Amino acid sequence: MMATGGWLICFKKSDDGLKMHSNSSKPRFPRSRIIRFLSVVSTTLLVATWFVCATWNHFWQTASVPVWQIIFPALTLLFVATTILGRCYSNHWLRLGYRISAIWLGVLN
Repeated sequence: MMATGGWLICFKKSDDGLKMHSNSSKPRFPRSRIIRFLSVVSTTLLVATWFVCATWNHFWQTASVPVWQIIFPALTLLFVATTILGRCYSNHWLRLGYRISAIWLGVLN
């Protein structure tokens, strides 16, 4: 056993030599807790987006459904999706989608 910066690392001897071993068998955050967090964040962002779009509709007095009522909520959901996918994958389209949706949320702020 070896303590490094407050963490305890266990090494087990095997045929291949020493291997690190983790004593934790359960995940750090349960899946239900992550889903609850993502639903709260998504709902909060969508409500803020709806409020901004409703304000624009009121001041510009548009009767029909403008394009921004479709694009901006989609960008909000894209931000959450690319944040999750960015933890496992990395490619050009994912980075581009994240960048565009993050710019929208910066403008929303």
